[in-house]
Amino acid sequence: MRERIGRLLGHDPAGMWIGTFHGIGARMLRRHADVVGRTPEYTIYDEDDTLAVVKREMERLRISHKVFTPKAILAEISSAKNALVDPVEYERLGRTPIAEAAAKVYRELEGALRSANAVSFDDLLTLPVRILCESERIREQFATRFQQVLVDEYQDTNRAQYEFVRAIAAGHGHLAVVGDDDQAIYGW
Repeated sequence: MRERIGRLLGHDPAGMWIGTFHGIGARMLRRHADVVGRTPEYTIYDEDDTLAVVKREMERLRISHKVFTPKAILAEISSAKNALVDPVEYERLGRTPIAEAAAKVYRELEGALRSANAVSFDDLLTLPVRILCESERIREQFATRFQQVLVDEYQDTNRAQYEFVRAIAAGHGHLAVVGDDDQAIYGW
């Protein structure tokens, strides 16, 4: 009913998207999952689900849980994803023992997620960025859809979130950000 009234008043109820980066990323991904080797029915793994896959891959790769905890390996992978560092680049950059172990698990984790038609919480940022960067048609479609972009709590954005917003706003530059340096979580 509300949608019908909105259309009668000249408003497109589907025209405005309000949400978190992860929520908007999930919506984008549902529409264009095929670009990143998923179907629209993909499953979102929470931290426990992703951690279970990390543990399984560590065991398969014979990486001791006593030397590196699965949580520590997952934290390394999460940091890499949020910095938009893919498994190949991460493996090339790895200089510490934990980075070398995480690189092996990262590569296998990506394959396991793809095989299960699943994404991690971090992928809700990184995969839409990849879609927007790899497909000019889709990037233009979303730039047209999002004529005005407002980001709140901008002080807490990471590289993946920055690139997400940059890709959407690149065509028109109508971007407003609100933030507070005194509340930046990365500065603590």
